[in-house]
Amino acid sequence: GSIGHTVGALLSAKPPYHPVNDFTPVAHVALSNQVIIVNATLPVKSARELVGYVRANPGKFSFGSSGTGGSTHLTGELFKKQAGGLDMVHVPYQGANLALTGLIGGQVSTMFAALGSITSMLPSGKIKAIGVAANQRTPLLPDVPAMAESGIKDFEVVNWFGIVGPANLPKPIVERLNQAINRVVQAADTRERFASLGFEPRDHVADGLVARLEGDALVHAEDADVEHLAAHEAGRERRDADDLRGVGHDGRDDRTGLPIAPVQRQPSGGPVRGGRGLGLSRE
Repeated sequence: GSIGHTVGALLSAKPPYHPVNDFTPVAHVALSNQVIIVNATLPVKSARELVGYVRANPGKFSFGSSGTGGSTHLTGELFKKQAGGLDMVHVPYQGANLALTGLIGGQVSTMFAALGSITSMLPSGKIKAIGVAANQRTPLLPDVPAMAESGIKDFEVVNWFGIVGPANLPKPIVERLNQAINRVVQAADTRERFASLGFEPRDHVADGLVARLEGDALVHAEDADVEHLAAHEAGRERRDADDLRGVGHDGRDDRTGLPIAPVQRQPSGGPVRGGRGLGLSRE
């Protein structure tokens, strides 16, 4: 299981499963913090400075994501909301690598990414990590402040990895599996490998994974509500994002009713667009 286990169910009109009730948590294996990153040329060093810079330059900022309805998109929407309602346009891409390319190229201003996906890029100096989506710093990026240090408290979003079984799995089986998995997770070579990938190992009892599942459900249920509200502005978001990318329109303007809409996909595989509403389904 992973964060998509929870998010996928929350964003489905008719989810095929309940992310908590239909499974038995077995072990919480590892996590990778979500980190807010910016283009290296942006003159900010923390999330607090980014919020101030966005407020001082309304209508000029965008944030990228790995795709509409994904965890990086929802984390960006939650950041906008908890920072007091930031004016930033969402630009979805076909995957994290293309979003990172857009960030480096200046097509978007900022984005959230799992630490594990940017570890190899940080030394290049092309991007800057300015905040960890947590209440305290991660030992893997000790010099990067937590969101709480920038005044955005209780903003914790992580990519987690765990093992779950079917509902009502007998406790003796859960305990036996948990012990076996934890022996592997605690091994020195496993921890070393995890650290190189930007993962923090976890060796909690199964109850730790229960708390993670329930916490994700609460956090991203709020994200989903943000997305339903944002859907009313889908036309404006699509137009603004398209203007940032320099792509053409056809279809209809939500405000005037005049033809303008679907965006043509760039040959490079640029942003994903086209009629699915913001965050209500996944491309």
